[in-house]
Amino acid sequence: MTIIFIIVLIVLCFLAIYIYQSKTNQTSNIKELYAEGLDMLVSGKRQSAYKNFKDIVDKDSNNIKAYIRLGQVLREGGNELKAIKIHKNLLFRKNINSYELIELHKNLSLDYFKINSLEESINECKKILKIDNNNEWAIHQLVVLYRDNNQWDEATEYLKMYFEKTGKK
Repeated sequence: MTIIFIIVLIVLCFLAIYIYQSKTNQTSNIKELYAEGLDMLVSGKRQSAYKNFKDIVDKDSNNIKAYIRLGQVLREGGNELKAIKIHKNLLFRKNINSYELIELHKNLSLDYFKINSLEESINECKKILKIDNNNEWAIHQLVVLYRDNNQWDEATEYLKMYFEKTGKK
């Protein structure tokens, strides 16, 4: 009886070790794929980057950063509407942190800007400022968007805010 108990215990230990190692390997593999995808994105290899980020979200559907980058690749490749769809769907996720939420709104702003929907792009920048009222990117982007939309008073207001936040004159 005790021999069977010991054998079962040993088998369970080996099983636990195997499961732990496979999860560790998968996590490290996902990190490598993500880093490789970023490198490809920077070097202009959009199709390869798309494949990496797609592989990541297929393996880990909770990887918000990979979904954001997947949308970025689509936007930069000319498929802005699909990028918007991916990015908007992420807004329904519960496990999203403030950094990821800012990145998400930033990418939505860029998506909308790319399809010339300036008001939507402005709204996304303002959502960033609700999360982080010192976000230089959002303030600068609002200057650009209001300028492009010929709303000079608002552009001037955000330009003053930008100078104030950055300490530039």
